[in-house]
Amino acid sequence: MAEAIRDGTGTIGENAKVGSDNRLWVRTEGPWNGIGSLDLQTALINDASGTAVQIVAGVANSNINVYAYKLICGSTLSFAWLDQTIAMEGSQFCVANGVIVEGINPPNYLFRAGTGSDLQLSTTGNVGGRVSYFVL
Repeated sequence: MAEAIRDGTGTIGENAKVGSDNRLWVRTEGPWNGIGSLDLQTALINDASGTAVQIVAGVANSNINVYAYKLICGSTLSFAWLDQTIAMEGSQFCVANGVIVEGINPPNYLFRAGTGSDLQLSTTGNVGGRVSYFVL
């Protein structure tokens, strides 16, 4: 059985490997749509607070496709996912100590940051968690 890597809050993936920055992890899945494989990656969100915080840097000629996220709210706040500076969804509300989890199986995605754009999170308070994505 494959060894799972843990992030302190639970298992984040079998056959995963921690990136060189000790922040991201990558797991390669099997074939999808007969094309090849996806590198599934996760970025940690650690006390993001402010108008807009970069979560994943844009990749030239590629989209950042988010297939899952978990947010833990340190206070009652609102948040929105941004494609650079443009909201991808409406503002969402979270109560203090609340947890929001949303996910779908890749290669499907919940939303995507456009070609070369950063994935950002705009919040009115402190929030932590993780966002899982693949780049195409």
